[in-house]
Amino acid sequence: MALEKVGGVWLKTGKDGRKFFSGEVELEGRGGPRVRLFVFKNEEKEPGSKQPDYRIMRGDDELHRGVIL
Repeated sequence: MALEKVGGVWLKTGKDGRKFFSGEVELEGRGGPRVRLFVFKNEEKEPGSKQPDYRIMRGDDELHRGVIL
């Protein structure tokens, strides 16, 4: 299976000091609709659990300006 670039993310720091990723992906290849994504560390993960290490949220730029999750 060949990998195809669909977007990118940047490491940012929120007002609360927590780091997260912010970026965009194209849904239908080049020129397709773009979706804004935010990736946050799963602060509620318990050791040994099958919960994800990070959570991906869909939203807009306003989402990361306040207190998040």
